[in-house]
Amino acid sequence: MVKRILSFILIGLLLAATPLWAAQVTAVADRDRIGEGDSLHLELRVQGKPAADPDLSVLEQDWDILNRSRNSQVQIVNGDFTRSLVISLTLMPKRSGEMTIPAVCFGSDCSLPLPIQVSTQPLATSAGDELLLEADVEPKQVLVGQQVVLTIRVLHRGTLTAASLNNVQPQGVPADIQALGEDRNFETKRDGYRYQGIERRYALFPQQAGELLLPRLTLQAQVASANGFGAFGTSTRDLRRFSPALTVQVAAQPGTGNGRLWLPATAVTLTDSWQQQPPQFRVGEPVTRTLTLQVTGLPAAHLPDLKLPLPTGWKSYPDQPVRNDSDASSGVVGTLEQKIAVVPTAAGTLQLPGFDLDWYDVNSGQWRVAKVAPLSVTVAPAAPGSISQPPPSVAPPAPAPAQSAPPESAPAPVSQPKTAAQASPTHGISPWLWVSCGLAIGWLLTLLCWWQQRRRQPQGRVDSIIEESLDVREKDAFKQLLAAARSNDPAATRQALVTWGRSLWPEAGSNLEQLALLLDEPLQILIENLSRELYSKTAGAWQGEDLVRELQRWRGQKREKGRPVELPPLYPSGK
Repeated sequence: MVKRILSFILIGLLLAATPLWAAQVTAVADRDRIGEGDSLHLELRVQGKPAADPDLSVLEQDWDILNRSRNSQVQIVNGDFTRSLVISLTLMPKRSGEMTIPAVCFGSDCSLPLPIQVSTQPLATSAGDELLLEADVEPKQVLVGQQVVLTIRVLHRGTLTAASLNNVQPQGVPADIQALGEDRNFETKRDGYRYQGIERRYALFPQQAGELLLPRLTLQAQVASANGFGAFGTSTRDLRRFSPALTVQVAAQPGTGNGRLWLPATAVTLTDSWQQQPPQFRVGEPVTRTLTLQVTGLPAAHLPDLKLPLPTGWKSYPDQPVRNDSDASSGVVGTLEQKIAVVPTAAGTLQLPGFDLDWYDVNSGQWRVAKVAPLSVTVAPAAPGSISQPPPSVAPPAPAPAQSAPPESAPAPVSQPKTAAQASPTHGISPWLWVSCGLAIGWLLTLLCWWQQRRRQPQGRVDSIIEESLDVREKDAFKQLLAAARSNDPAATRQALVTWGRSLWPEAGSNLEQLALLLDEPLQILIENLSRELYSKTAGAWQGEDLVRELQRWRGQKREKGRPVELPPLYPSGK
C-alpha cells in the first residue's frame, strides 16, 4: 500500500518536472515527390510536452492546409512515463518546382525542413490518373454579342466523396454568362481507362470587342480508391486539379447594319397567330394577336420587344412580353411571346401592315430577315345588342316649354251637337269667333305673366330650375358609373361608361373610343388606360378613384355651361 502511494507521488513529481525537459519535434511526409494538384500527408510528431502550440503560419506561403487533426497520448509502462503529440496535416502545393516544407516550431522546439519536388503535371498512378479536369470553348473567334459555349468536364476513376469548383469569372471584356441546364453525367475513356464524368456548360455573351479571357478553374476534390490500405481496403486522397486558361477573340459587329437591331444568331423564327383562325373583326371588339420570336444563340433577355405599326382605324393594347430560355446542343434558345389586343375602330376593308425583323446569321456571315406578312381584313359593323353597338336610338322626350301649358282658368272647349239656331249666324258674326278671340287673349296674358315672373326670380332660383330639368336617366347612369369605378371593377366601369354616354349622346352608341373623343384629355387618357387593362392578359389591380375624380370635375364644368357639345361625325370626310 505504501509502495503504491509512493508511485503516485513519483508520477506527480515527474509530471511537474516534464516542462523542464526539451520536447523533440519531427516532421514526416508520406511522399517527397508529387504532381501539381496532388496533396501530401504531413505528421508533426512531438515527444515530451511542447513549450507552446505550433506556429503553422510558416506553411501558408507555399502550401494550402486542407485538413488538420491532433492526437495526444500519455503512457506509463513499468514506471516509465512518456508523453507524445501527433499533429496531422493535409497539404496542397500552391505552385510547382523545388519546394520545401519549412521548419515548424512549438515554441523553442522546431522540426527540420523537408524538401519536396512538385511537378507541373499530376503524377499518373499505375491505373492512370484518378482525377481529371477539362475545359474548352467553342467558337474561339466571335462577334460582339455572339454566343460562346464553355464546356467543363470532371473525370474521376474513384468515388468522389467531396468536390468543389470555383466560379467562372470572365476577364478582358465585359460578358454576360448563364448556365446551360443541369450537370450531365456520362462515361468516357481517356488513354484506355474508363472514367465517370460530370459535364457542366455555360453560355457567354461578350459585350465589347477585344480579347475575352477565361482564367483556369480549380477543382478541389476527395477521391476514395481501392489502391490504399485504409479502412475496408480503401484510401481517400485530397486532390486539386486545374483547367487550362482559355482565350476568345471578339470582333466588332459588321459595319453594314445601317442602324438595324443587332441580333447575332444561328437561327431565327418569327410566327404570327390569332385568337381565331381566320381572324374575324367587328368594330370595338378586341381580337388577340400573338407574335412569337424564337432565336437560337441568344437568351430571351437580349431579344427586343415587338412593336407593330398600326394604321388609322386600329387601336392596340400590347401585353407584357413573356420570355423563356431553353437549352439545345448548340447552346441557349431564347423565346419571346408578345400578345396584343387589336381593336378596330372603323368598319370596312382595312390593312394590317407586315413586319420585318433583321438578324445576322453568324454561320454564313450574312444579314437575313424574319417576316410577318401583311394582312387585309374586313371589319364588320358592331353586332346589334352588343356593348360595341348602340341599340336602336330612342329620342329622349323633349321637355315641354313652360308656355305650352294652358292656364288653369281656361276651360277646354266641349263639342256639342249643333242646333239649327247655332248653325245659323247671328247678326252676321259667328259666336265661335268671339270664343277664339277670348282664348287667344288669355294665352297672351299668360305668357306675359310668366315672362315677368321669370325676370323677377333670383339667379339661385334659375340654377335650381336648370338642376331640376336635367335628364333623370343621366343622373342614374352617372351614379352607377361612379359606383362601378369606386368598386375598382374595370368591366363594370366600361359598361357604365357606355350607358352614361348614351344618356348624354344617343347618337354615340356604345363605342367607347368615340365617347372618349367627346371628353377632355385627362378623361381620354384614363379611358385609354381602362381599355388597356381590360384587354391585357396580365391585368393588375385597376383603381378607379382617378376616373371618379375626373368625371365629377368634367360633369360639374358642363353643368355650369349647359348641355355638352354635339357628337362629331363618326367618319370625318377625307379619311
